[in-house]
Amino acid sequence: MVQPFYLKTLFRLLRDQSGLAAMELALVAGTLSTVMLNGVEIARFYFAKMEVQNATQMAAQAVWKNCDTPAKSPVTINCSARTTAMTNGLQSTSLGSNVTLSSGYPTEAYYCAATADGSLINVGSVSSPKPTTCSPNGSGADTPGDYIVIQARYTYAPIFTGITIGSLLPTTITASTKMRIQ
Repeated sequence: MVQPFYLKTLFRLLRDQSGLAAMELALVAGTLSTVMLNGVEIARFYFAKMEVQNATQMAAQAVWKNCDTPAKSPVTINCSARTTAMTNGLQSTSLGSNVTLSSGYPTEAYYCAATADGSLINVGSVSSPKPTTCSPNGSGADTPGDYIVIQARYTYAPIFTGITIGSLLPTTITASTKMRIQ
């Protein structure tokens, strides 16, 4: 039996492997490109997260540098240079002015170290007299320290929204730092 022309052509095309390498390259290159773009997006996110944490630490250090005297303690009440120092510290990273102070911050209070695990326990507000001892919450020989807490935020915007997991990452990155002033 003689096969029709279109079947001979179809069978010949099915046996032809001349474009197979190009198809494989297209599939592999597409997959590798997607993986690489996801890696770039995740790296950018975690870099921004580290920069926000660094910005809060720089802000706390700037407040400590400008306000670390007994006359200026507590700093949220007695140190007028704290706002400028904090802003300069927050904006000192590569994220610049995109890092902002979270509302309700900075906070300041007196803390003592817990005896068991070394965590900090709030023992009083800076608007009331400073406690003289840590005996109710920790070691009676310790004196409470004046700590400032700074929290900052940054709005993250992914570059590759349609083809990566960037749209699944949080858009607001926050970080906070607690530092002893006195």
